[in-house]
Amino acid sequence: MSLEFAKEAYSKSPRENVNGYMLDKSLSNKKTYTYHNPETKQTYIAHRGTDPKDKKDLKNDFLITTGLLNKYTSKRVRNAEKIAKGAQDKYGTNIENVGHSLGATMAEKTGKKLKVENSKVTGYNPGMSPLDIPKGLYNKAKSYIAPNSKDVQKQKNVTRHTTGVDPISMSGMIHAGKTVLHKPKQLNVHGLSNFS
Repeated sequence: MSLEFAKEAYSKSPRENVNGYMLDKSLSNKKTYTYHNPETKQTYIAHRGTDPKDKKDLKNDFLITTGLLNKYTSKRVRNAEKIAKGAQDKYGTNIENVGHSLGATMAEKTGKKLKVENSKVTGYNPGMSPLDIPKGLYNKAKSYIAPNSKDVQKQKNVTRHTTGVDPISMSGMIHAGKTVLHKPKQLNVHGLSNFS
C-alpha cells in the first residue's frame, strides 16, 4: 500500500477512498494527504515529491542538498509535522508516512517526530544531502553500540527504497534503518515508476 499512496500523493485531485482508506480532508493539504482505514485502524500520510514548477518545492530541494531542511527553514516541514501530530492525536500511532523524492524526505522528517510504537516511514528515492553521510554512518554505528537508544529505534522503522544509482538519493543508503535496492526500470533512475 505504501507505493500506492506515494503515487497518490502526486494526484491534484486525491481519491476519497483508496482500498478502504478514507481521505481525511481535515488532515490534508495540497502536498500531504492523510488516509485512514477505520476497520484496520491503519493510517497513511502521503507526501508529494517535487513539483518542478513550484518555487517553494525547489527551495526545499535546495535546503535538502545543503543539509538545512528542517522545521525552522521550511513551512512545508512545519505543516507536515502538524498533520502527522494531528493524525497521531486522532488515530493513534499505527501510522505510516510515505513519499517519493522530496516527499520521502518529508515522510522521514515527520515520521521521526511520531511515537515509535507502530509508526513507520517508507520512502522511495528520498532526496538526501551528501552532508547526511556522516550522520548516517554515526547512526549505523550507534545501531550496533546502542541498539535500544531512542534515535536508533526511530531509524529502525525507516525503509528507504532506492535504485542505488540515483544521485539524488544515493547518499541516503547508509542509515540505521532498512535499505531496499531495486533494479532501475527506466533511464530516469530517480522516477517513482522504477518501483513496483
